[in-house]
Amino acid sequence: MDPNANVFMCKDTIYKAGIPWVDELKLTKDIQVTEITHQSNKGKAFKNGTANKLAVGTKIFRVKERNDILIAETEGGEDIRFYQLVEG
Repeated sequence: MDPNANVFMCKDTIYKAGIPWVDELKLTKDIQVTEITHQSNKGKAFKNGTANKLAVGTKIFRVKERNDILIAETEGGEDIRFYQLVEG
């Protein structure tokens, strides 16, 4: 796992922040789907609800426009967009 990447796991899928084209999209935050329950920098320790940079308790929302992007709402009120990484 890239130590500089901002990632979390939801529904057995890794989501990554910092993707420029995702940050440029017009998106509407929808319902909350999960929240961060663990924090770890070890890839093997990742399970659903684990993040490497987001704080425990951070709420994760889906967006109305796409199924492959989620938004994390930080305690400071910042929305961070995460794109689903697909292995293939």
